[in-house]
Amino acid sequence: MKYYTLSREGNFYKGNLHTHTVVSDGELTPEDTVERYRKNGYHFLALSDHCHYGYYPELETENFLNIPSMEVQTSNGATWVHHLLVFGDPAVTKIKNHTLFPDRDHAELTIQQLIDKMKATGNLVMYNHPYWSKCDINEIIGLKNLVGMEIYNYGCDVPWKWGSSEVFYEHYLWHGNYLWAISTDDAHGRS
Repeated sequence: MKYYTLSREGNFYKGNLHTHTVVSDGELTPEDTVERYRKNGYHFLALSDHCHYGYYPELETENFLNIPSMEVQTSNGATWVHHLLVFGDPAVTKIKNHTLFPDRDHAELTIQQLIDKMKATGNLVMYNHPYWSKCDINEIIGLKNLVGMEIYNYGCDVPWKWGSSEVFYEHYLWHGNYLWAISTDDAHGRS
């Protein structure tokens, strides 16, 4: 008998939830970024520019979905910064398309306060690249209201070898917190 980790039936979609464009620190325009993913067989993409809530419905097609999202961060005086991916339906979040959230608007918040603030507007919140961010596991294990954590980030792994965060995820689970494990490329337009 064979055992499978995923159902053998149903629809499977290829996508990425963590990508940057020239709107923040990427190298390609949103249009060029979407086109690159679409040509490579992706079905959905989150253009998660830093502190910029972007949604590009004009770039969607019948077979390609653009997910409204952004990456936000806070240090709250800490040495290292916590990064979050937030995404949701603009009709629910009530965040206007292309809204800018300057770093100063949330730099003094604790990571839990930032998670709660983003969730309060109707967003789903995911923790990004904890290993690359050099976060202390003890700062993460008690966080509430997260739906996912990046356990692999290609953009952090290839140049620095800091992309695997499985141990953070496992410790989070050991403390009775359950969330999705996500793998992303965190592309900034590099080949």
